[in-house]
Amino acid sequence: MSRWAGRWALDRESGAFRACRDALYATGEPLLARAQQAGRARAEVSIDDVLRFFLGVTSAPASSRRQRDRFLAMAIAGITA
Repeated sequence: MSRWAGRWALDRESGAFRACRDALYATGEPLLARAQQAGRARAEVSIDDVLRFFLGVTSAPASSRRQRDRFLAMAIAGITA
């Protein structure tokens, strides 16, 4: 496998990618809205913010499981009201 093989694995124009992305937005948006209405999530945060933020956090290599858990805890704290 060449070092570029993974580059083609995620085709952002593919139907599968778009369907998954659309499903994340369609299911995540009402959940975020309920959390905001309950005062559990910051009002100014959008589902696009949340998904992009967590993509960045989960893409960062962690040196240990504990470090990964701290990254996620900080991310959740960032959107919590």
